[in-house]
Amino acid sequence: MGGLVIYGSFITPARSFIFYYVVPIFIIAIIQNNLKHLDKIIIFIGSVISLSCVVQFFICNIFPGGIFGVEIIRPFLFQLMHSDQVEVFAKIGPLFRAHGITGHYHDSANIIVMVLVFLVSNSIQNRKSLINLIPVMLLSLGLISTLSLSNIFCAIFSIAIFTFSSFKNFSKTFPLLSLTSIMCFFLISNSLEVKNFDEVFVQLDPSGDKFKAMGNTGDNTFFEAVTSMIIGYDRVSRISQIGTISESALIVLLYEMGLFTFALYFLFLLFPIYIFYKSSKILKYLMWPYLITYFSGLTTLVHYGSLFRSTSIFMFFLFYGRILQIYLHKNKG
Repeated sequence: MGGLVIYGSFITPARSFIFYYVVPIFIIAIIQNNLKHLDKIIIFIGSVISLSCVVQFFICNIFPGGIFGVEIIRPFLFQLMHSDQVEVFAKIGPLFRAHGITGHYHDSANIIVMVLVFLVSNSIQNRKSLINLIPVMLLSLGLISTLSLSNIFCAIFSIAIFTFSSFKNFSKTFPLLSLTSIMCFFLISNSLEVKNFDEVFVQLDPSGDKFKAMGNTGDNTFFEAVTSMIIGYDRVSRISQIGTISESALIVLLYEMGLFTFALYFLFLLFPIYIFYKSSKILKYLMWPYLITYFSGLTTLVHYGSLFRSTSIFMFFLFYGRILQIYLHKNKG
C-alpha cells in the first residue's frame, strides 16, 4: 500500500521514492569525507562503461557483426537487463545500439556524459589535456556507440559552455576536442560505411517522427492536464496520459510529484548553481568543473530520465556533494 501512495505501482514507486529523497542523503557523506581518489574512481567507472559499449558496438556492427555478433552478446546482455525490458537489441537503421554493462543504452550514455564533461573540464583546468587524451577519446567513442542523440547533444552543449566561458578555456579545449573528433571520425569511418549513419541523422529532423514522439502528451483536455499537474500521482489517478506517455523526464517528474512538490525539489536541484553564483572567484574556479558536470546531468532530464535510475543517481549527487564540499570547506578555511 505504501508503494501506491508514493508512486502508483507496488515496487517501482518505493524505489523511485528512495532515489528522489533518500539518495540525496549520500551528499552528507561526501561533504564530511575528503576522498582524495574519488575523481579517479569516477573516471575509471566511466571508462569501464565506455569500453563495454565500444566492445559491444564493434561485435554487433563491425566484426563479426549482424546476427553472429548479436548471438555473442545476447547471453551477457540478458544477464544485465531486467526481465521486463523489451529493447534487448535496440537499433537505428542497420546499426545496433551499445547498451554496455549497465544493460541499457540510455543509462550508459547518461553516465558517460557526466564523466566525459568532467574529464574534459577538469583536464583543461588542471593542465592535463594531453595526458587524458586517450580516456577522452574512449569516453567519446563509448557515447557515440550508444547512438543516444539526446545524451550526445547534452555532452556537446555542456562542453561548449565550458569551452566558451573564457578565452583561456577555449584555447586549451579546442585542440583537445579537435584531435579527439578527428581520431574518432577516423576510427569510425574506417570501420563502418558512413551511409549506415543516415537513419541516425534523420532523427535530427524537427518535422520527423522522433521529434513528434518527444512532444506527444496523449489525448487530454486542458482541465485534465492542469488538474493532474497540480495534484500529481498521474500514474495512479489516470486523470491524464501525460505522465505515462511523455518522453521528457522533467514533465514526467512534474506529473508524478505534483506542482508544489516538484517546485520544491527543483529548487533543491538548483541549489548548487545558486551557491556557485554567490561564491567568490576562487571558489567559482574550483567548483566550475564539478558544476558544469552537474549541469550536464540536469540537461539529460529534457529527454529520458536515466538520471534518476540506480545506475546514475549516485554519481549525479556525488557531483552535487562535491560542489557543497568545496563551498563549505573553503569557507571554513
